[in-house]
Amino acid sequence: NSRKELNDIRFEFIIGKDTAEGIAGELVGAGLVDPQDSVPISTNLAKLLVSHGLNPPSKAVTFHLNSTGPNEQFDDKTLIGFAQISIVDQS
Repeated sequence: NSRKELNDIRFEFIIGKDTAEGIAGELVGAGLVDPQDSVPISTNLAKLLVSHGLNPPSKAVTFHLNSTGPNEQFDDKTLIGFAQISIVDQS
């Protein structure tokens, strides 16, 4: 987001109803993520959903964000310049 804060954003994804692009657009529209990050978010959410059907399924994906400033130090462990999407089954 514009304040460079780390946020834990949770949302329900309904297969057959929701799309990765739609979710990314909703996150941008709500001001939760930078518009520059819409494409990497939707791309990586789609990849995660496809891989979740594999055996063993992927539970998370970490990826670089477009909105990161050119002089920022990147760190995928602390998610500086990165984001992470994970799937949590609500059974």
